[in-house]
Amino acid sequence: MFKALGFEVRSSVSKPDPKHYNATYTTWTFSRQGKTLSIRASDPVEAYVDGKLVRDVPSLRWAADSTQFPLDYICSVFGIRANWDRSSGKATLQG
Repeated sequence: MFKALGFEVRSSVSKPDPKHYNATYTTWTFSRQGKTLSIRASDPVEAYVDGKLVRDVPSLRWAADSTQFPLDYICSVFGIRANWDRSSGKATLQG
């Protein structure tokens, strides 16, 4: 879906953090039309827009071998209009 919207999506893993029992954190980076959103899956989650830390941080959900990102958050950062019909479960994206 992200590719169809013109996104490049990358992930990277941090070096072990000795201050947090050598935990490692995955950072997901979404890039589109010169803008970048990076979400660091740490505790607490950190988000950066064009390299600047933002206070409005999304909540993430984890399942076995996957991370779920809030589509409405990503769309709002990139100026994509999103409409979700709760009765049908259909999402419409424009932008």
